[in-house]
Amino acid sequence: MLLDLTAVKQVYIVTGFCDLRKGIDGLAGIVQQD
Repeated sequence: MLLDLTAVKQVYIVTGFCDLRKGIDGLAGIVQQD
């Protein structure tokens, strides 16, 4: 599978554990907090 990444402006690299029990909205909240 090839993806066109030319329009990507930011890439987030996360190390460590992430709790996805709250779904993508919970993850987005964690990213906005930090």
